[in-house]
Amino acid sequence: MLFWIIVIALALVCGAILGVAVLRGRSGEEPPAAYDLRVYRDQLKEVDRDLARGVIGEEDAERLRAEVSRRILAADAKLRDGGESGGQPKWAGWAVTGLALAGLGGGALLLYSELGAPGYGDVPLKGRIAASDAARADRQTQAEAEAQVPEADMPSDVSEEFLALMEKLRETVEQRPEDQRGLQLLVRNEAALGNLRAAYTAQRQLIEVKGDQATAADYALLTDLMVSAAGGYISQEAEASIRAALEREPREPRARYYLGLYYMQVDRPDAAFRTW
Repeated sequence: MLFWIIVIALALVCGAILGVAVLRGRSGEEPPAAYDLRVYRDQLKEVDRDLARGVIGEEDAERLRAEVSRRILAADAKLRDGGESGGQPKWAGWAVTGLALAGLGGGALLLYSELGAPGYGDVPLKGRIAASDAARADRQTQAEAEAQVPEADMPSDVSEEFLALMEKLRETVEQRPEDQRGLQLLVRNEAALGNLRAAYTAQRQLIEVKGDQATAADYALLTDLMVSAAGGYISQEAEASIRAALEREPREPRARYYLGLYYMQVDRPDAAFRTW
């Protein structure tokens, strides 16, 4: 209720300011007919001065006086027909102001009803941060998130020959678990087959093999595979992978993207904005 009282009060104040501005602007304007009258009177005086200096004769002076006087009468009649202000009546200004306010107010209410949240309570920043911290502490694990994602189908265009090669590759990596080239091939091809869990498991193994030589790109790829396997959800393990990538390279683009996505999922759009 207080919100609407404030809105109505602000609308009335804005309307009053607009109305005063419109009416004050009109009252300060000089009607065109009044300006013409001043000009014609000055012309009459100029005729008398020219006659006194001998620039024109008496006959020309009389003719000019008659012409200027005729124009004065026409301007005076026009001024009287238009009222003292020489323009539209005051009620027209009030009408224009009222219509403008009604249009602006109605448009604002319509826009707010479509985009706003009438009746939505205030959510202080401290409360939002506390709720976000609680959501972060209660994040799902990778296994819990994957359990809610339907199993992906294998691509239909995979040949039997390729599947046979994949079996050999898996056996080779199992026999030679520290073969980095074999692990890289396994990650790439498992992901191509839609076996995202196997792909990120192989990527995690590759990072363990590399040890201190693992790069931010390695952790970013691990994050990408884990998030894809969880249907876009940033799990606790995926967040740890994001942090590991950013520790090695604070500007790693994929890691920064997923960190912003993580902040959005825990209701911290302000942190996501700064990250992105």
